[in-house]
Formats: sequence, C-alpha cells, structure tokens
Amino acid sequence: MGRQVGSSPFTIACDLTGVPCAAILTRGPTGWQVVEACGLGRAGAARLQTALADDTTAAAVDRAVAAGKPRLAPASLKLTSSRTRLIPLQGGRAACCLLGLRPGRLRPGSEQVLVALAHQAAGDDGLGTDLSRSARAGLPGDLDGVLERFARSAACDAADLAIRWGDRFRIAAVRGQPEERVGEEIPLAASALDARLVTTRRAVRWHSSAGLEPCPWPRSSGVKDWLAVPLVLGERVIGRVGLASRHENHFDRQITAMAEELAGELAPVVEGALLFQEATRRLARLAVVQ
Repeated sequence: MGRQVGSSPFTIACDLTGVPCAAILTRGPTGWQVVEACGLGRAGAARLQTALADDTTAAAVDRAVAAGKPRLAPASLKLTSSRTRLIPLQGGRAACCLLGLRPGRLRPGSEQVLVALAHQAAGDDGLGTDLSRSARAGLPGDLDGVLERFARSAACDAADLAIRWGDRFRIAAVRGQPEERVGEEIPLAASALDARLVTTRRAVRWHSSAGLEPCPWPRSSGVKDWLAVPLVLGERVIGRVGLASRHENHFDRQITAMAEELAGELAPVVEGALLFQEATRRLARLAVVQ
C-alpha cells in the first residue's frame, strides 16, 4: 500500500472540508491499490485493500472509472455508516477517489476541492504546490469569475465581492474599480447597510433619490444606485456582492430578484474557492517546512 502521511494535499483537503474518511485508489499491475488514505487508520486501510482484491469489487471500480462519473460505491467499499462515493479522476492513468460521507458534514464545494487535490496525490506529485494539474481537473470557480457573472447579469458599472470575517467584510475581488481596493476592510459598525444585510440575510439597496444613509461608495465615483446581495450558506452570511450603477433606479425588482437567485447558486462556489485558497496556503507553508 502507498504512503499514509498526516500532511499531504489530500489529508489537508480532508481536514479543511470535514470529510470523515477518504482514500485514493490507482490501478497497477496487480490490481487496485490504496495510494493514500485519510481517517481510516492502518487497520481500516488494510481492510479496504483486502476488499479491492475481490474480483467483483475491483470490477465495480473499473466500471466507475470507465463511466467517468461519480457513483455510489458497492457495499464492500463502504467507509462510513452513511454512504461512500466513487469519483473517477480524469487523467492518463486509472485512478479513483473514494469519499465516505455523512449528511451535513461536508462543506459546500468540498468535493471539488478534494478531487482536485486527489489528482496530485494519485500522480505522486509530492506536496504539489504547483497546482496547474489540479486547475485542469475542474476546481471551484475563482472569485473574479463569480463577480464577473454578477456584473454581467446586472449590467452594472462596477462591482465588488467581499468575504465576511467576523464583524467585518474584506474585499476579495473588484470589477470597474482600482485593484488597490482588494484587501480593504469594511467594519459592520461603520456600514449600516452591510450590518442590515448580515442581520436580515436579504439584499439591501441605496439610491441617491431616497434614504438618509450615506452612500457606501465614494460620491466622487458618480454612483447613483447601489445594491448589495448576501452570499448565504445555511444560516451564515459568508460574504456579499456589491453592485453599483451611475444611473438612477437601475436596480429594479427584477434585477434584485435575479441577483438574489444568482447569489444562492454561487454561494457554494465561493465557499469552494475559499477552501481551495486555504488548502494552497497550507501546502505552501508545508513546502517551506519540509
């Protein structure tokens, strides 16, 4: 059986995403082998390797890889009391990721992060700080791409995407604004509209013809209408998208409803992108140590 290390791309991803147990399988000359396992212990990994020696079980993994689509694993490969998924890894060699799942334990976007980093482990890329191969494996969308979708859909003049860190928002991506804004922090105590967005988990709006609250953007930018849409996962506001227009009453009910619907669709993508960023930071630190 292959290596079982405590700090590899795969085990770091398992730790970040909350997956209770997982394994990477590759097909060698003698059949399917466990390359790396997480959360199983030596005894559990040995039992998994024994199960893979069964012809019927091995054939089930073969079919999953040939189909190229995730599917439920056979009972012989079940890792948890809930369910286990077989996820083929696309590439030049037969490889598969086995995930043991429990309801409510997996963070949104986790499967994409795990599969992306499993590609590196299956390919024996060491610490894998060069993530180009993983990028081709279908990583979660980047934050700039998420913001671009909002901006195009709302036909706005400028936009920003902020991630929530406790009692403040931190700008993570901008469009139509200076790049220097990335990293800027907005305390909720200093922004009544952002504070209301977090409390209500609903979109908030400012426009020049109504309301006494100050414009969230500098007046020198010429903004006359501003809409902020929360990114919500469960009961948590993980961030918000701010959309700005130089036209009066640009963000009508139709655009607001569309933006809120898009936020529901893309919040898990944002979470997945953040997970992957955290994984790459940990891998970079690990590379320095080793």
